[in-house]
Amino acid sequence: MVAMHGGRQAVRAVIVEAVAMNSFSLLITLPSELVIAHLSVRRWLMARASASIVNTLSARPYGLWRDRIMRLYSLGAGHRAVRLYLIDTFAFITFQVPLYWVCLSVAGTDFGRMWRATLPLVAIAGITGRPYGLYLDWLRRKCGVPATP
Repeated sequence: MVAMHGGRQAVRAVIVEAVAMNSFSLLITLPSELVIAHLSVRRWLMARASASIVNTLSARPYGLWRDRIMRLYSLGAGHRAVRLYLIDTFAFITFQVPLYWVCLSVAGTDFGRMWRATLPLVAIAGITGRPYGLYLDWLRRKCGVPATP
């Protein structure tokens, strides 16, 4: 019975973290893809569909990575906001940049272009890393999914 409960909790964590990653990504990319890049709605939907696959597959591994980084630096609710911001941003960048490089490599991007494409990602991650961490924590609490021990 205990194993079944643990299995359900693991499935719930995968679902909650996939929902968190996909919904946050949607909100962050919507203005840049539709307004700044002027993608058509059709191309935007295609981009979001392909991104949702990567987001869904990477959401739980990212959640586990973030939890590990938070534990490593013994960060909890009582720590200063700047330190939490820096650690959440570090976790986000150190997970997302290598994942982005894999995606760019699969697409046949050369090394120089990969670096140039990564700079905006790092800038965006510097702004969105902590808000995503807060959103993930909030959604986990609402859905009864604890951070991994």
